[in-house]
Amino acid sequence: MWFDRWGGIVPLLLGEFILWLGFGALLPVLPLYFTEQGVDLALLGLVIAAWPAARLVGEPTFGWLADRTERPRRPVARPRRPVARPRRPAARRRAQFVNGLGAVVPVQIRP
Repeated sequence: MWFDRWGGIVPLLLGEFILWLGFGALLPVLPLYFTEQGVDLALLGLVIAAWPAARLVGEPTFGWLADRTERPRRPVARPRRPVARPRRPAARRRAQFVNGLGAVVPVQIRP
C-alpha cells in the first residue's frame, strides 16, 4: 500500500537518506577538526547551520518555480554516440568525458 503510492520516488528518498546519513556522520567529527585547525566554534555553528538554512529557503522557492513551469518531455533512454579518439591526452580525456555523458539516462517520474 505504501509502495503503491510512494514507490515512484523511492530513488529520491534513498538519495536523501544517504545525503543526511553522511551529514550526520560528519557532525561528531567537525568540532574536533575545526578546533584542531584553530577555527572558532561559533564559526563551526555557522558552517553547520548554513546548509539547512539554504535548504529552508531554496527548496520551497525552487519547488514553487518547478510547479509553475512547463516540464519538457525527455526520452527515457537515448543511444550512446561514440566520440572519435583524439591523439592528444587532454583532448582524449575531454572526449571520454563527453562519451560518458552519453551513458547518462534521464528518467522522468510520472505521477
